[in-house]
Amino acid sequence: MELQGCRARDWNSVLFDEKADLSLFWDVRFSGNIEIAEGVRIEGSRIEQTGTSSYGIGTRVSVLNEAGGMDILLHETLSAQEAWIEVMYNKHEALVAALHGAAEKQAAALKGQPMTIARGASIIDCGLIRDVRIGEGAVLEGAALVEDATIRSTAENPAKVGRGVQASHFIMQRGSKIESAALVERVYVGEASILGHGYSASDSVFFANCQGENGEACAVFAGPYTVTHHKSTLLIGGMFSFFNAGSGTNQSNHMYKSGPVHWGILERGSKTASGSHILWPARIGSFSMVMGKLDSHPDLTALPFSYIISKEGVTRVSPGANLGTLGTKRDVEKWPKRDKRPDDNKRLDLIHFDWLNPVTAAEMRRGLELLETFHKVNPKSDTIYEGCVLSAHAVKRGMHLYKLGLSLYEALWQSDATSDEWVDMAGLLAPKAEVESILSDIEKSGDAARLRPALEKLYSQHTARPLSQLQGNEALDELEHLIEIDREKETVMLSFHDNK
Repeated sequence: MELQGCRARDWNSVLFDEKADLSLFWDVRFSGNIEIAEGVRIEGSRIEQTGTSSYGIGTRVSVLNEAGGMDILLHETLSAQEAWIEVMYNKHEALVAALHGAAEKQAAALKGQPMTIARGASIIDCGLIRDVRIGEGAVLEGAALVEDATIRSTAENPAKVGRGVQASHFIMQRGSKIESAALVERVYVGEASILGHGYSASDSVFFANCQGENGEACAVFAGPYTVTHHKSTLLIGGMFSFFNAGSGTNQSNHMYKSGPVHWGILERGSKTASGSHILWPARIGSFSMVMGKLDSHPDLTALPFSYIISKEGVTRVSPGANLGTLGTKRDVEKWPKRDKRPDDNKRLDLIHFDWLNPVTAAEMRRGLELLETFHKVNPKSDTIYEGCVLSAHAVKRGMHLYKLGLSLYEALWQSDATSDEWVDMAGLLAPKAEVESILSDIEKSGDAARLRPALEKLYSQHTARPLSQLQGNEALDELEHLIEIDREKETVMLSFHDNK
């Protein structure tokens, strides 16, 4: 080994599997208690174990409220649903104590244990790898600094850390990537998620199939399929899922007097246009699009599928306008196709893809009731709601669109259509009463191990309901007609630009 340029403070503390090929180690500096499995390759890297780390397990991540109080404790099998519970039920002290206690127990068991590098892992030309548990088949190449972390990986779905990366106090799951000079601190990277192209993320969690490139994230809860690609985009203090951030998207969580304690939620399927700016606190309904500077702090969860457009200090809302668009159709069809996780029973995040579901239906019912009231009171004039303007035409049009959406929902769900309150747990759709019964049981028992089986049962009870099963339905015909009109508008627009 020394003839191959390798050095160690104490070779007795570096333990190789008896089948390890020692010819695969060149110019390596070892320090601390390290166990290396067969098939591992290390070149031009410094590997250290301090004896004081829990390998990222138990790391406290303060999402949404930068001042704390909505914290998630990282552990190896953290799911979007467990994290959602820790955040949204943060006032339930016994519940949070049980969930956090399980992570703290894992952390205590690992502290001082040897650093392990599993079978087939590869570490090439890395600056410093310190206190990192490296899973099977993982690839670390050209990273500047990786410390206090657990990299879960399999030979079939390896995790990868790339050139120029500086990452500390994190966990990443199989099939995930941190690459291209990304800066990461106190972060969770879920299955098949990618952070790269100089992305900077701190105190944030990214669950399955997320992508973060070029921009920044701080105190973010990025549920499944949260995507941001642009250099000038900052996500801060927000909860998102099935979300796409336009270039120059920003939020403000700091009102100076009270500090960075404000936060907000964009419900499933929302997106922001280029240059959008939202002042937290605010809450946006499912499948809505935000454009411009939204500074009235509205709660628009009762108006899903809306266009929310701010211009010259006035925010106008068009309820339901995003229901029958080509963009919504494309989004709901692409997400299942873009699931890069292995199709097995080991997926951590439990994801239902139905866009017409009891949660969005409840939002539309509330919206319809509101719009009917607005129309009755102001049939010919604007209505002000949550600091936003709804024109008489937008109200009337929204009523029709919500009736259309509810008709489709009821046709899809038939006897299972319900008026009971459901929740969207960062991808998992479930009756609120059943969820709270599960959480109550954990509060009373203190047994966090009961959570996963109970959530899996909720997940398995759900049956996907694709719109294709409604062929011949009048409401579906109208929806498809609206989408075709939207497609034709886009074609005309593209033709206009091509001919300029």
